[in-house]
Amino acid sequence: MNKTEDEFTAYPSLPQPAKDLSGEERLKTAIRQAKTAQADRLDSISDIRETDIVRLELLLQDLQPVFDAVPATDEQWDFCLNKGMQPRLWLDASAFIMVGRDRRSYRFVRDTRLGRIIMSENKEIKVISDAVTRYIASRILERERLMDDLPLQPAEPAGQQSTMCEPVVEPHVVAEPRNNAVPAKLLWFAGGALLGCLVLISVLHLYGVTLPFLREVIPH
Repeated sequence: MNKTEDEFTAYPSLPQPAKDLSGEERLKTAIRQAKTAQADRLDSISDIRETDIVRLELLLQDLQPVFDAVPATDEQWDFCLNKGMQPRLWLDASAFIMVGRDRRSYRFVRDTRLGRIIMSENKEIKVISDAVTRYIASRILERERLMDDLPLQPAEPAGQQSTMCEPVVEPHVVAEPRNNAVPAKLLWFAGGALLGCLVLISVLHLYGVTLPFLREVIPH
């Protein structure tokens, strides 16, 4: 018995190679067997996924009354069952329930800035349901506490609500001129004009130029 026959004897589950097949036919047979094994694995993965979805649906049915009791105005929650490759029952943006690695227990986890933490893990639906209910209650109380700390703002009329705070522009107040301001300006103007005329007449008199209407007033 050669080496190849010893190997297949040690592993009887492997198909015995046909000695009368050519290399191409043997390769096609091996590819067909690999595809069959891959399909079996995919069927197994699909069965596991379907089982996880069924388990999460049972948990969802138990938690549905709690979800319905959450105020509709509280927008931090997103209760939904994601039936993807890794089924998850989402509570909000960071917390969800998944099936544990043993495929029997529920794992309630939450993603934080410090990493993922396990809130609760148990095989009983009631235990996980109580843990989720306590988590929802604590988050609602935390939100109410934050809302109470916010300053009260006057309500805007319907249809005129804005999402941005506009700066308040105070009206520019222009001081009205006093009644005596106009006569004072006229006096200053008249005085300046008279002074200018006197200076002009003095200059012309120095150069021997005398205006006709001033010959009788100014002596030669």
